[in-house]
Amino acid sequence: MTKFKNLFALNDLLGIRGVVSMWFMAFTTSFVVLLVDDTQGVSRNFCGISQLLCCTNLVALGHAVANNISWSKASFYTLHFDTFATWLAFAYFGGDAVLGQHPIGVWNWVQIIFTVLNSVAGIAGLYVVGGDPVGFNQYLKQYNKVDGETTV
Repeated sequence: MTKFKNLFALNDLLGIRGVVSMWFMAFTTSFVVLLVDDTQGVSRNFCGISQLLCCTNLVALGHAVANNISWSKASFYTLHFDTFATWLAFAYFGGDAVLGQHPIGVWNWVQIIFTVLNSVAGIAGLYVVGGDPVGFNQYLKQYNKVDGETTV
């Protein structure tokens, strides 16, 4: 059980409101950067696509709120899609061609750093849960409330 607590501690600590706040800050930053920077081409395209992919997590957030479940469970449905589809978009648009010194390019650097972090956590999560799905479900029963309220 400890392995899941360690692996999903940040998710459980943030809870739904924390994740919504973090998502909204990132979305707002992208929205403003795209509005004020007139850069055209792959940097702009990647930024837009990566934000569209990130919006898929709103499905999981809505599911979590509507069903009163933890972000640890809900994010398991969409976070990996968002992360690895972002990597595909990064490669498709030319890797470092999406990065730069202009506002969109700098924001893309930030997005890539977070994508690296999500990748490490996502791969570790899939690997550990794949080896013990029963244990993961037992762990989720302890955190089946919105914002990490325990039921034990």
